[in-house]
Amino acid sequence: MWALYLALAILLLPTAVVVGLYASRIRFSRRIVALTVPAESCPTCCNRTIVVAGDSTAFGVGALPTESTAGRLAAAFPNARVVNVARSGARIGDVAQQLEALGARGVTFADLVLIHACANDVLEFRRLADVEHDFCLSIARAKAISPNVVVMPGHNFSVAPFFLRPMSWLIMRHAVKVHALVKRLAEELGVIFVDLFKPPAEDPFVKEPRRYYCADGLHPSAEGYGLWFVTLIAQVPLTRFLDSGSD
Repeated sequence: MWALYLALAILLLPTAVVVGLYASRIRFSRRIVALTVPAESCPTCCNRTIVVAGDSTAFGVGALPTESTAGRLAAAFPNARVVNVARSGARIGDVAQQLEALGARGVTFADLVLIHACANDVLEFRRLADVEHDFCLSIARAKAISPNVVVMPGHNFSVAPFFLRPMSWLIMRHAVKVHALVKRLAEELGVIFVDLFKPPAEDPFVKEPRRYYCADGLHPSAEGYGLWFVTLIAQVPLTRFLDSGSD
């Protein structure tokens, strides 16, 4: 009997180690989330409004507020009010609810709505049909309050150091499918899609993970958000949307 117990212990040990490792990483990541303060701004003479919605990457987890996408937008457009309604853990379907809540903050129109989402839809292996349904609802809500809607789902999160093989392989398969779906829907619905998804061999996050990921190995670092922002301003005519000299 003791031999059986020993054999079972040996067989189950790798699983127990992996479970323990993930539990530790999740606890650490949650501490970083709890310490995050979302970037917002409300200048005295604001004449433009930017709304940032979505998941933890929209919230700015992994960087100081000024280093997040919302913070960089506030710095680049100092005459714009930046309203951040993102929440860590949000799916694309939650974006519609986030935008619905803008009324309570007195926001009925925005010059730009930037949506960082879909990472959790990938990581939870949600059905593509459900992602499509929720995406369309959220985009409809965004277009109801702004003529300029930008979707920037984030890069390929399957390559993050947080994930071990074979989990990273499984995430990669689903990430490719969700990316293709969201890119197609964005084109069909007439919103701007900022493509951060790269093959692992070309991804700076893979080449220099310690530089572009924060300490939890999952969320971007300040430099990671910086890379995203460079891509954003390269692919989206933000100045045209937010130029304070034209109304």
